[in-house]
Amino acid sequence: MENSEPVDPLTPQARAGSRRLGLAWGGAVLTLLLIAPWGGWLTSWLWSCPTKRLFGIPCPTCGLTRAALALSRFEVVEALVRFPLQTLAWGVFLAGGTVAGVLALLGRPLPKLKEPPRWAKILAIVAVLCNWFYGIFTGI
Repeated sequence: MENSEPVDPLTPQARAGSRRLGLAWGGAVLTLLLIAPWGGWLTSWLWSCPTKRLFGIPCPTCGLTRAALALSRFEVVEALVRFPLQTLAWGVFLAGGTVAGVLALLGRPLPKLKEPPRWAKILAIVAVLCNWFYGIFTGI
């Protein structure tokens, strides 16, 4: 019979997994910050959005790379005006990765996340759709 009790986040296995996740996330943020000065050169190797190329409209995630490039040049206002949700997503990723990396280095587990309530999921979907329409109408 399986044990149906939730895993204690302070068990050695959970702590090790949490530490690895924190180090990976923090390492990804550190890598992005270190390569930011070469962002323009690195993006010349990337392909354009297939949805935009095939159908003539941007996909819901169009602008993530351009938002990252604007942020790497410290053009936060431009990034927010042209790519609002993508810029906020990068901010959450960078802030979360920084906190996760510091917690991992301090040997502390990452906070356990709860499943968001239904209204938050609906709000997230509405935000993505509004941002997508904003991108279509502004011609990103």
